[in-house]
Amino acid sequence: MQTGEVGHPDLQAFIDAGPLVGITPSVDLPWTTRNPYDQDVYAKGSDTPIEMVQHVNAAASLPVTRRGEVVGMFIAVLFAEREWTRTDRVVLETVTRSLELALERAEQTREQDGRAALDTFVALTEAVGSDLDPQRVALRASDVLRALLPQLSVSYYDQEDGLWKARFVSDDVSPELSAILRAGLSTQLPVYAHAAAQRRAVFVDSRREVAADIPHTAAYGAAAVYPYFEGDNASHLLMISTQQPRAWTSRERAILVAVGRSLGLALARTSRAEDIRLEALEAKNAELETANEELEAFTYSVSHDLMTPVRHIAGFADLATRHLDDAQKTARSPDIIRQAAQRMNTLIEAMLHLSRTGRQELQLGLVNLGGLVAMAQVDAATDLDGRAVEWQIGVLPLVQGDRDTLQQVISNLIANAVKYTRQRERAVIQVWAQEDEHAWSIFGQDNGAGFDPGHAHRLFGIFQRLPRAAELEGTGVGLANVRRIVTRHGGTVHAIGALGEGPPSASRCPGQGEGWIPGGRGHHGM
Repeated sequence: MQTGEVGHPDLQAFIDAGPLVGITPSVDLPWTTRNPYDQDVYAKGSDTPIEMVQHVNAAASLPVTRRGEVVGMFIAVLFAEREWTRTDRVVLETVTRSLELALERAEQTREQDGRAALDTFVALTEAVGSDLDPQRVALRASDVLRALLPQLSVSYYDQEDGLWKARFVSDDVSPELSAILRAGLSTQLPVYAHAAAQRRAVFVDSRREVAADIPHTAAYGAAAVYPYFEGDNASHLLMISTQQPRAWTSRERAILVAVGRSLGLALARTSRAEDIRLEALEAKNAELETANEELEAFTYSVSHDLMTPVRHIAGFADLATRHLDDAQKTARSPDIIRQAAQRMNTLIEAMLHLSRTGRQELQLGLVNLGGLVAMAQVDAATDLDGRAVEWQIGVLPLVQGDRDTLQQVISNLIANAVKYTRQRERAVIQVWAQEDEHAWSIFGQDNGAGFDPGHAHRLFGIFQRLPRAAELEGTGVGLANVRRIVTRHGGTVHAIGALGEGPPSASRCPGQGEGWIPGGRGHHGM
C-alpha cells in the first residue's frame, strides 16, 4: 500500500517491482533488528541507483509485527530535510502499533470465520449421515459454501418438467433474478448441458459465456455447476456464481468439489432411504391387503358357516322340546345337534390355528423337503381306507426355512391330494422340484377332481371352498395356512387346474443363503 507520489517514475517502478531482500538496507536493517531505523539524512544510493533518489532527504522505517514476528514494514519518506524529533518518533510508533492491532483483529476475524466455516462443514458431514431431507442437506451445503466463499452466490436446482428450477437461492441474489431462477431454466442451456454430459463440476470464467448460457444473468461474471444424477439422468444441480468475471482459483475449485461430493453422498443416502421406505410401505400394504381379505372372509364365515350349525342347534333343540311325544324325531335330533356342534367346533379350531400360524416366530434352519413329504405320506395313510395310491416322489432339495410350518404346508397339500383323488380307481400323486437361477420351484400334481380355473384365485383364501361342503369334508382354512406360511418365507403360491383333471401345481420363492425356501404355485383342486 502506498499513499502519495515518490517523485520519480523510475523510483516508482523500482518500488512496484519489489526491492530485493539483502541489498536494501532501509528495509533489511529494521526487519532483522526489529527496531525502527530513522535517517535524518537519507543514505542516497544505498537502496537504489543514486539518480532515482536525489530528491529524497529523510526516511524512517518501522517494522510491523504480529505475534512477535515481523510481517511487514512501515516506511515514511520526506523530500525536505528533517531531523526526526522525539515527538515524530512517538507519532510513527503509535501509527505502527495501531496498524499491528488492526492486523491482529483482522486475523482473529479470519480465524473466527474459518472456525465458523469448519463448524458448518462438520454440520454438513453430520447431516450426510443423519438427515434424510434432501432440501435441508442442500441448504447446509449452501451454508458451507457461503462460509468458505463469502463473496459468491449459491443456488440449488431440481429438474422438473424439463426445466432446472431453483429450490433456494442465496439472499444476495436480486429478487427479480431469484424469481426467474425459481420459475426454471432450460436443461438445454450449454452450461447445464455441459455439466450433465461431463458428469462433473464445470467452471465458466467468462461473463460472455455465462450470459449466453443463462438468460437475464448480466449480473453474473462467472459461474460453476456441480451436477447430481439419478441413474443416467441429471436430477439436481449445485451452482456458485459471482458478479465479476474471474479465473476460478484452485482453492475455490477444491471447495466446490469437496462440498459437492459431500452433498452427493447425502442425496444418494436420502434417495436410498426413500426407496427402502417405499419398499417397506409396499410390503406393509401387501400384508394389510392379505389381512383385509382374510378378515372379509372371516366375517362372511361368521355370518354364514358358523351361524348355520348354531341355527341347527337352536332349531332342533326347539323341535325336541315341542315334540317330546314323537319318539322318531326326538331320537334323531340329538345326533343333528351333536354334528352341528362338532362342525362349529372344527371351524373355530381352524380359525385359531390360522391365527397362531400368523403370529408364530419362524425358526430358520436347513430343512429336508424329502423328509417332510415322507412324514406327510405317513400322516395321510389313515385317510386312504385301503385305497391304492401310486406315489411318484422326485428328488427334493435341502432348503432354508422353518421346519414345523413347512411341514404344515407339505402335509396340507398331500392331505388334499389324497382327499380329492378319493373318487379315482387309481390315484396318482406326484411331487418334484426344479431349480432355476434364483429359486427352487416345488411342484405337486394329482389326478383328482380338479377345479374350475375361473375360481383359481379363491383357492388360497380363508374359508374359500369350491366344492359344496356336503361333498367333501374340510374347513377352507388349510390352503389359507399354506399361503400365509409360504408368504412369510418370502415365496408365492398359486394353482392351475381344470374340472375332472389333475394339473401340475408348484411352489416357488426366492432363496436365502444355502438352499431355497419353498413357496408355491399351488396344488390343484383345493
